Amino acid sequence: MLLDRLEEVGWGGVRAGLRQTILGYQGWSRMRWSVALLGLQALPLAAVFFVSGISKLSRLEETATTIRGYGLIEAKFAWAAAFLLGTVEVAIAVTVLASPPRLAASVAVAVLLGFTSVLVVLLARGVRLDCGCFGRSLPSVVSWWTVARNGFVAWPAVLLFRAPQPWHATVASSPVPSLIIASTETCALFLIAAGLGLNSIAALEDEAVSNA
Repeated sequence: MLLDRLEEVGWGGVRAGLRQTILGYQGWSRMRWSVALLGLQALPLAAVFFVSGISKLSRLEETATTIRGYGLIEAKFAWAAAFLLGTVEVAIAVTVLASPPRLAASVAVAVLLGFTSVLVVLLARGVRLDCGCFGRSLPSVVSWWTVARNGFVAWPAVLLFRAPQPWHATVASSPVPSLIIASTETCALFLIAAGLGLNSIAALEDEAVSNA
């Protein structure tokens, strides 16, 4: 029966069907790859802010302890600052997904610049504590490696700024390949962020050994 069906459809039809299956939808083949990839940057970017915010909110006391160690605000405000910081990051994740590409990218870059400025101030003060960026899920300490990680995380926002259409338009046009690409990039982003975080810990340990 399978051979009869193949003969009925014709090998050309089979090849066309396979091509459509692999691509997800024919709309994807008509879409310029650059347009698709730029718009999809909102997904990994939102994932970073969401995970960071949830990690803080799920361990508020731990986050508050980290903030106290920074010495940038009074200790009695640390718990409120931890709650506010986690809530703001989750709100930014929602904003990135719900806003037009340029607005989403601008908000994300502005927040990342603010976080990076705090890291630079802490480095200037000689603080080498846990940065608390992602909690225990992605441990890291305040170092130039952490600054580099923020720069790497900002890269999707830079690309998103040039996106001519929002991420949901790309996904609606061809959901299967869009979600595969976005998922792969998100995993790669977190893996590289984890690697840079581990480098920051290793650099602190090397510094401690050299000073011993």
